Amino acid sequence: MNSWRDSVSQAAQDDLDNLYAASLHMACELLEKNQEFYPFAFALSVDDEMTPIAVHLGSEFPDSNSVIANLKVVQKSRKHSDKASALTSDVFINQRKSSAIDILMEHREGIALEVIVPYSIHGVIKKKVKLGTIITTPADLLIWPAK
Repeated sequence: MNSWRDSVSQAAQDDLDNLYAASLHMACELLEKNQEFYPFAFALSVDDEMTPIAVHLGSEFPDSNSVIANLKVVQKSRKHSDKASALTSDVFINQRKSSAIDILMEHREGIALEVIVPYSIHGVIKKKVKLGTIITTPADLLIWPAK
């Protein structure tokens, strides 16, 4: 079975690995602090600068779907200055009855992946996130659609 890594350059693999690591790290920090998080995004510029992407919807408690939709608009608007982007959200997987970190990543080389990482939170005073088995699947190209 072919891996997604077989279809892109080593540089693109490294870019996506770096976005994944930054996204997972931030999600785990937020989960340990708040036991949940609003969707967030990172972009990797053509100059290899990692930048967080944020949106403000005018509400202290915005709807997560609205946050995701607005983050996608910002990601698309940056497609000429970025080479990769990741959007991370806190989801619940009904089939597994588990919460999960959902990371949608896309690279301008023409690959998009969805990485789902089930998690549980343990501890009473000091919260600790325990990660489950990673599930990686192809995703739709939204920022850099196929030509």
